Amino acid sequence: MTTTNDTKQATLDFERKPSIEMIEDMGDLKKLIEAVATEVIENARLLRMIDKRVLPVLVWCYLLQILDKFVFGYDNVYGMSTSLGLKGTYYPLASTINNVAQAA
Repeated sequence: MTTTNDTKQATLDFERKPSIEMIEDMGDLKKLIEAVATEVIENARLLRMIDKRVLPVLVWCYLLQILDKFVFGYDNVYGMSTSLGLKGTYYPLASTINNVAQAA
């Protein structure tokens, strides 16, 4: 329930006319908007810099990982399992362990 004091306060808030303090607060609002816009521009610049430096390293790491998996598959064809003495399911187990280790 609202009391009469709450109702009077609510009507007083709506009846306020613009004052010098409110106009000065608008200047502070403009400064705040400019600061936020500057921060957004700086964040975008930082993200571009990170993209330029980190992404090429990640691409090379992924390329080497794919190459490693590819070579590990062909090693069995060319006799790695026989030269290492892997019999039965040991080679697929070694391949699985290799993939799990790369995922970690």
